[in-house]
Amino acid sequence: MLFPCAVDWQGKGVSFEIYSEKRDLISSSSFVIHCESRDDDLGGHIVVQGSLYSFKFSPSVWGTTLFHCAVEREGKGLSFEMYNENRDLIGRCEKICLWKVRPDGVAGFAEHWDNPDLYFPWTR
Repeated sequence: MLFPCAVDWQGKGVSFEIYSEKRDLISSSSFVIHCESRDDDLGGHIVVQGSLYSFKFSPSVWGTTLFHCAVEREGKGLSFEMYNENRDLIGRCEKICLWKVRPDGVAGFAEHWDNPDLYFPWTR
């Protein structure tokens, strides 16, 4: 399943949604995600297959918004830049960013692309 990260140009900000698809993560019933920026720690959240975790934020006027997320599933984990304003705001996520949790890691898709342009493998 893909996770939209939508940019709203009317000042409503960016939203991030993440969930797992049962057919991709057959042996796991859930994963844990913890996202934070320099200013906001969103805490840890358990995401059960088929459920949704989302949050919304506004990019900074200085172009410095950066959200890191850590994901753990079945003793494996990874950390990745869920949102980097320099990378994502212009050209990559003008309306929507898509992410997919896969058995081998997390893949990111630029808007209107079928193949991932970002990939973060399980590292621990």
